Formats: sequence, structure tokens, C-alpha cells
Amino acid sequence: MDRQWMYADRRSKEFIDGVHYFLRVAEANRQRGFICCPCNKCKNQKEYSASRTIHFHLFESGFMPSYNCWTSHGEQGVEMEEDEVEDDNIPDFAQYVGFEGNQTGEEEIAADGNDVADDLGQMLQDAREDCESEKEAHKLDKMLEDHRTSLYPGCEQGHKKLDTTLELLQWKAKNGVSDKAFGDLLKRIKNILPGGNKLPETTYEAKKIVYPLGLEVHKIHACPNDCILYRGEEYENLEACPVCKALRYKIRRDDPGEVDGQLTKKRIPAKLWKKEGVPVWDEDKQEEFNLRALLFVTINDWPALSNLSGQSNKGYKACTHCMDETESTYLKHCRKVVYMGHRRFLAANHPVRKKGKHFEHKADHRTKPKHRSGKTVFAMVKDLKVVFGKGPGSQHIESEDGHAAMWKKNSIFWELPYWEFLDVRHAIDVMHLTKNLCVNLLGFLGVYGKSKDTLEARNDLKHMEQRGDLHPEPKEKGSHYLSPASYTLSKAEKESMFECLESIKVPSGYSTNIKRIISTKEKKCHTPKFSSQAKN
Repeated sequence: MDRQWMYADRRSKEFIDGVHYFLRVAEANRQRGFICCPCNKCKNQKEYSASRTIHFHLFESGFMPSYNCWTSHGEQGVEMEEDEVEDDNIPDFAQYVGFEGNQTGEEEIAADGNDVADDLGQMLQDAREDCESEKEAHKLDKMLEDHRTSLYPGCEQGHKKLDTTLELLQWKAKNGVSDKAFGDLLKRIKNILPGGNKLPETTYEAKKIVYPLGLEVHKIHACPNDCILYRGEEYENLEACPVCKALRYKIRRDDPGEVDGQLTKKRIPAKLWKKEGVPVWDEDKQEEFNLRALLFVTINDWPALSNLSGQSNKGYKACTHCMDETESTYLKHCRKVVYMGHRRFLAANHPVRKKGKHFEHKADHRTKPKHRSGKTVFAMVKDLKVVFGKGPGSQHIESEDGHAAMWKKNSIFWELPYWEFLDVRHAIDVMHLTKNLCVNLLGFLGVYGKSKDTLEARNDLKHMEQRGDLHPEPKEKGSHYLSPASYTLSKAEKESMFECLESIKVPSGYSTNIKRIISTKEKKCHTPKFSSQAKN
């Protein structure tokens, strides 16, 4: 076969038929399911599984130079004859042609003068017939009108308003021209063209002409490992890939819904602290025994305690000890929930339990809430139904009073056969406890961080009708006077306190040097800063 067609006009019938023949040859000589692309850009350096992609590349860029012998597509130094490739079961690529020429493989039939002969016009007509919206139909009618309208009166070259606008916008996108520069170019071309021309004057007008050609965008989720696309009846509603099990939605590292799933992957194998255990060889006794681990408590900070136990750490029932007997109230001005009823935990004969001016002149002789056994807590959570995640199938626990529910989930630890018999299952790290207590105490005294004794806190005392001596007193220009409380340190008291702290001496290695975290001059405590470079 004479292959001069490979470098002929890509709009010619000869080139179109030749490309179809080449693709049939390439299909018959696939290597590992892929075909090398011989276009002028890929130059047989890239492979594709879809012949359609190569088809588009060839019509866009043409064949690479001097590729008369198709060595990457089954030939060995000689040209193959046409009859060496059978046409059975070979797809017809003519349906994908987007250029001038025959798209059906048959001889062209002369079109009637009223019909739209080119592809763009045919596409617009087909879209107009399938359009269900009157608004979209009107837009397509306008495009068909622009497609038939000459660029200017008496245009002998046959340029149309829509075709010319599309070509200019394609040139703009290909060369990365800005909207402003493209608008200036349109104005210059419009001035050069004969009067009465239909060329748009601005970039906005040009885009508005071709607006109905814009494609609607549908986002389709894909597996991060490229296994599947989440579409179709089989995969559309899945939340994990059925092939590699990768999750469809991203989750936070501290997502309570994912903690249970991660516990079995960290440090201790799941079978070691569950029923079965693992066989281990005892070298001393020369026998094998079953080794099992016992998880008797988790030690962590407050947020992690909530994630592991499944109990909410916010809301009106957030106390891990009192649970549904938690006494709490919402501070209107500070806008947070605080927990009251502390006198319940004092000894029965403690004097603070009696009436006093600091407690609304009311006595509190209630007993402290009873400690709930593991069996009692398990009975509260065993029937909880929670589906974690943010997908359409997620299901959270609803609260009857509209506030945050006391429980968020049924913790995975309840699967341990001994978990319900433990008196203490979750504990707060001493380091976090002492640090938070110290920070709050120093902040309360006004020597570290932000003070808790604010105007909002005093207004809440006034709203609760407690401690009348601490209520804010209005002043001129909208300001308020906050009377000193019994815990407010004077300047002399702060000096005495910091002199005492500065004089503290501890054994080497016992703790950091306290002088590094206090400022006697400013009467403030601050966080120590450690240098990353070693000192000589």
C-alpha cells in the first residue's frame, strides 16, 4: 500500500481511510494489550490501551516523520499488504472522526441545500432534537442561527460567526492568552473587518456565544489505587474499594469513629489480647505454652479518653464518673458548659456542706454519685448502633434532650471477655492532669496566660445571683469596675510569691530549673524555650 497518505492533508478522505487501516493493523498486533502511539507528539514513546486515543492523536498532530515502516506495530522491515489484516471483529473508527470527510465509511451523498452538511451543524441539530428544556432549546436555536450567519456581509470565504469565534477561543486557550489581551485582539480584528461584521467585541461576548457547548461536570470518586470508579449500581454507594479495601472518604487522624479500627494494628497484635493468644516456646521447660496479654487500663489525655471509651467529652453529661447524674449548667456570657455540685464529694460532716454565703445560703447533704460497675456501663452501651464516617450510610446516636449524647459508640474494648470486670478501664495521664491543674491555678492567680477572672465571668455570677460582692460595677463610657476577689494577688504578694519560687532548689535531674520559666521583673510565668543546638 502506498503510504504517502500518512503525510497528506489530514482532512482528506485518503488520510481518514488510511488511519482506519493503520488502526486495524495496530489492533491485530497489540503488545501486552497496549498500542504505541506514532503521532508527531508521542513518537512511539507512549502506549495506550484504547485505539480511540491514538485515533484522536493522529488527526490532531499527524504521523511522526519517516514512519513508513510500522516497526512498532508488527512489521519487520517490510511493508505489510492490506490483505494481511482481516476485517473480522475490527471496530469501525469512522464514528469518532471529528473532521471533514465521510464519517460512515460509505460514499458521501450530496446534501440538500437546506441541510447542515458539516459536523458542528449536525451536532447542534441533534442536540436541539434531544433537548427537553425550553431555555436550552432557545440557546441552541441561537447557536444554529450564528452557525448559519456569515462573519460579514458578502464573505466569499464562507466564514461563519460561530465557527470563527470557536477558532479564536481555541487559539486563546492553546497559547495561554489572557482575557484582557484576547479582548484587545477582538477589537482590532473587528475594526479591520468590513463594516457590519458579526465578530464579538469582548471576551465575555465570545464565551457567551459558545456557552451552550460547555459540558456539564459530574465528579466521580475513584479509588486512590486506581482500582475502580465509584459509579454504576455496583460501586456507587460503596464506602471502600472492594479490591484493595482503601477507604473512599478521608478521615481525621483523631476521628473517634476510626480509633477502634486502628487499635488492633498498634503495638500488640489483636490475637494476643483477645481469647486465642499466641503459642510461645518456653526454653526452660522445653515446652510450648499459650501467651496472652491483659489490657487492664488505658492511659491518655482527655480527648483520647473520650475516643477510646466512647463517652462524650462535651455537653451536659460529660463527667466520666457521674455520667447521667452530672450536675451542669450553661454560662450565658462565657458561652460554655460548667459542672457544679462539687460539695457532694466532701465528707458528710464537712463544714462546707452547710449553708454559707458562697453557696446561695443553701446546704448540700447529697451523697456523691455511685461508681458504675463495668457490667452497668456495658448494659448502657451494648445496644448502641453507630455507623461511622461522613458517607450517606453514616448513623450517629441521637439525644432525647437535643444536647450531645452521653455515649458516642460501643467501644471495641468491650469485646475483651474481662473488660466489664475491671473497676478502672480508662485513666488520665498524670502529666496532663498536673499540667492542666497548674496552668489553671496560675492563670486563676493572674501570673500565667490569660486570666479566667474576666468581665464575662463576673456577668455570669450576676446572672446566677451568686457572690454579689464580685458583680461588675458600671462606669462611665460603658466600662466596668471589677472589684478584687480574695484570690487576687497584690503587687507585694506577687513579689513575695516569685521570690519564694526563685529560691526553690531541687536535686539535679529532678526537674527543670524553675528560674527559666519565671520572670521576677514582669511577675509572670512563661513556657520554657529550649535551644536545638548543644551548648559548648
